[in-house]
Amino acid sequence: MTQQKASDGGKVSNLIDDLKEKFSDTKLHDAKIALVHKKHQIGKLGNLFNPNHRHDEEHEQRCDDKRTKICESNRFKSFFPERDGNLIKWYVDGRDYFWAVSVALEQAKESIYIADWWLSPELFLRRPHSITGTTGWISSSREKPRKESRSL
Repeated sequence: MTQQKASDGGKVSNLIDDLKEKFSDTKLHDAKIALVHKKHQIGKLGNLFNPNHRHDEEHEQRCDDKRTKICESNRFKSFFPERDGNLIKWYVDGRDYFWAVSVALEQAKESIYIADWWLSPELFLRRPHSITGTTGWISSSREKPRKESRSL
């Protein structure tokens, strides 16, 4: 560039100064320019076509291998180990689950908080409802005094 300055009589430096002066009053005054290596551009484009691009690197493959070994050592290839002493109940069909929910609602003493996706007051928890005489869980919760339990 020094050779260019000498040959053109400083026209390039004047041109740059003129451009700086023109851009000083615009939003482009603080514009930043960044260079991106072609390797990274091609890598990103290649990632669009490679569904396993996230697991190409060596450290990610080691992490995947470690997780696979943990899962294979656990029951049902789960990432959680089997633990004793859990207070759980297996429900194979919906009938037993809804019966347990209706019993829990009847036993509620203070408040009832429903955090179920599909549980609504119109749902018949005990079937067949013609035999039990209930119309849904809301009728059983209304039997309790309102000061004892409330449904939110």
